[in-house]
Amino acid sequence: MTRYLLRDRRRMTAYLGILLAAVVTWTAGAQQPAPAGDQAAGGQAANFTGGQVTVLKPEGRLSYYVLGPGARTKWHTHEGGQLILAEEGRGRIQIRGEAVRELRLGESVWSPPGATHWHGAAPDSSAKLYQISRGETSWLEEVRDTDYRSAPSTQ
Repeated sequence: MTRYLLRDRRRMTAYLGILLAAVVTWTAGAQQPAPAGDQAAGGQAANFTGGQVTVLKPEGRLSYYVLGPGARTKWHTHEGGQLILAEEGRGRIQIRGEAVRELRLGESVWSPPGATHWHGAAPDSSAKLYQISRGETSWLEEVRDTDYRSAPSTQ
């Protein structure tokens, strides 16, 4: 029973974090039009590799992705930073120069402005991730499989 209450608490914490970040982003005038083109990955299919990606909410700078096992972004930066929140499954993120980090239900990570990073699902698990970004995104090279598959840190 306690396990289920903890899971619900984590989910509620994630939702509240998402709501707060969305309000801050929206009121700061950070709305951008939804990408045109391919509906898979919200018209950004060229910026993902390794598996299926479906965008559930391409609203402004708040995105909600369902990533199949192995799916991940290319290396990229956000001029105003990015907050990533895990709702389901197991995700991964890596900021260049740091170890890969695994994200589980209710966990979040902040990628500072200009930090080169990637994020996606674990190799053997799908993930649902909210991403709240500020400023322009600069897309870079694909993440090498050796980097992606490296063991996550235990922090």
